[in-house]
Amino acid sequence: MSETSYYAHLQPHQIDPERVSLFKIRSQGTTGNWYVRIRRTNYKTSNKRYFQQSLKTRSLDIAKQKASLIYLQIRDVEDRGKEFTNKRFSSAFEEFLNDGLTAGKGRRKRFESTYRRYWLEFFGDIELSQLTTAKFNDYLRWRSNYWEGYVSSGQLERERDAGIKTYHYSVVPRTSTLKTERQMIKQFLFWCNEREYISVVPQLKTKISGIKGVKSSTARRKSKALTEEMERTIERRLRDYCLNDVVGSNTNWLKRFGRRRLYYFTYFARHSLIRPNTELTHLKWSDIEIMESKKHDGKQLALLRVTNAKGGKERMAVMPYGQVNLIYRWRDESLAFNEELGESRFGGLNDYVFPSYRGGQHITETHLIARLLRDRLKDWGLSHTEEGLSVT
Repeated sequence: MSETSYYAHLQPHQIDPERVSLFKIRSQGTTGNWYVRIRRTNYKTSNKRYFQQSLKTRSLDIAKQKASLIYLQIRDVEDRGKEFTNKRFSSAFEEFLNDGLTAGKGRRKRFESTYRRYWLEFFGDIELSQLTTAKFNDYLRWRSNYWEGYVSSGQLERERDAGIKTYHYSVVPRTSTLKTERQMIKQFLFWCNEREYISVVPQLKTKISGIKGVKSSTARRKSKALTEEMERTIERRLRDYCLNDVVGSNTNWLKRFGRRRLYYFTYFARHSLIRPNTELTHLKWSDIEIMESKKHDGKQLALLRVTNAKGGKERMAVMPYGQVNLIYRWRDESLAFNEELGESRFGGLNDYVFPSYRGGQHITETHLIARLLRDRLKDWGLSHTEEGLSVT
């Protein structure tokens, strides 16, 4: 087929008539979209002598504007002695994951899962130059409706039946989630700019709540971080490590004290919802009041006065009926160390509940307790969830 039989309405572009032409494809008729053809001045292979692309518009005026922008991008790259490459999204992102992404394990996992689940389907093989603010806004509209359609179509249920695990999805995504995805894709685009795959990084500055057709929630969601199976495994390993000493197997009281303190610290925080930081390390035995339940005969609950609460305002926490025994057990354990050491070091009324090994009047540093837990989880292969999130 000759060039004349292929092109229709061929005409030079005033921005550079020697290099830039607009045309339509004859077989598509007069109603087809306009295309741009630009002769390269810096190319390595003969089949790349010309850059050609659909402008996706039937309007000649709009086609001229789009062609001008593309020409300026090409000229900018060529002026720097480079060959313009209109890289495709998927191939560029795979390269970014393999060579360009500098991130911790958790964030890398987030990039990979977001790309596989959403970006690969929506952006697919589009040219990077087409990833504009308008295109990304289209993505946000699609993304905000993704799970609604996925659930209603039965696809999610079919995935689960096939053994494919899906975590932490929301039918209506949070605004913060969409903002995070925007920052992630901008990180990718800045990398593309450094590699000279694109000459300009789109701003993507549109306010998410102001984009027509985008549904998102500003409510904060606190989801269960661990699967039930993983939680049971950690509980079992923690109980064995902290409490189940074989008699005579661990004569170092400091190690036993540290392990038991870790166990009770963890479960005080879990059941009373006192923050496992200075809120809990500042708790004293005098701050705990155990009382008989007025509603349930024979049951007790405990009120815990949190003096070092977040925001500086004192508050009360509650240890529910089923867990009050944790308080009695840890007090007994603390007093038992006194008998072993032959001195009254722990468990006094004005002592800290979780003190330093030096004695009940000495506050401990939270990071020492956290480090012991972190190291053991790492030893047990339980330091990260299946999504790559750290267990703390």
